[in-house]
Amino acid sequence: MEALGTGWPALRLRAWLVALRPRTLLLGLAPLAPAWAAVRAAGGELSFGTAVLTLAAVVAIQAGTNLVNDAGDWRRGADGPARRGPPRAAASGWLSASALDRAAALCFAVALVAGAALARIGGWPVVVIGAAAVACGIAYTAGPRPIAYGGGGEWLVLAFFGPVAAGGAAYLHDGALHGAALAAGVMLGCLAAAVLAINNARDAPTDRAAGRRTLAVRRGPAFARAQIRALLALPFGIALAWAALTAAAAPLPALAAAPYAGVLAARAADARDGAAFNALLRSTIGLNAAVAALLAAGIGWLG
Repeated sequence: MEALGTGWPALRLRAWLVALRPRTLLLGLAPLAPAWAAVRAAGGELSFGTAVLTLAAVVAIQAGTNLVNDAGDWRRGADGPARRGPPRAAASGWLSASALDRAAALCFAVALVAGAALARIGGWPVVVIGAAAVACGIAYTAGPRPIAYGGGGEWLVLAFFGPVAAGGAAYLHDGALHGAALAAGVMLGCLAAAVLAINNARDAPTDRAAGRRTLAVRRGPAFARAQIRALLALPFGIALAWAALTAAAAPLPALAAAPYAGVLAARAADARDGAAFNALLRSTIGLNAAVAALLAAGIGWLG
């Protein structure tokens, strides 16, 4: 059991922050900015209430998924002493798996309440997206065949942290599918998938021992690094294709982040230990946020 802090309140607060992983919430929030910019660029009106409900649903689903993951990996022995990533609350003995389960249930309940309100606005497409997001959040690490223990996690993240989130967030405001929101979503989904690919490359040795069959485990470290580099590069290829095919300037500001993505790709090629992968993971989350802001600015100002 690792030391956490001094004093009961500080210990409990930090334990819950570790379990919730606030930094990862940025991955779910990032697609909303370019989605809302696309609505405005198309002449639509944004509803403050709808935006707040969307934020609540996104944060609640992501938080619930993180809590389920913490408890689920502990139950399956994936977060043992050899873990190379940041500490986890259940494995470190800071919170019980049952407490994490209850908190996750509360998060998903909040998501369902917000989702019910959003369904009144967006209709059955919102019901389908919301139900699928909650189901995947639970099944990612729980149940007899967790998604995270197979090879499809990156594809799931690319979809739900990308075009599904961006397209759905825009649709809620004017009932239309916006090409700019979907294209921006694919770009951001690639970067979110890169974060998971970095996580899986880092954890491959312990995942193999725990029975996780991620792509990094199945295909080996060379493939894992190539996958990370590809996912870091793809968004900028998409931006160039988007601009060339539509004669739109909207994606061009995002290219300002391409040199930094190149730096991270080089670091991915050299990463070997947990510290290097953890720093790369944090930087990629930052890159995702920066690209989201640049896309929102480009879509909003350049259309």
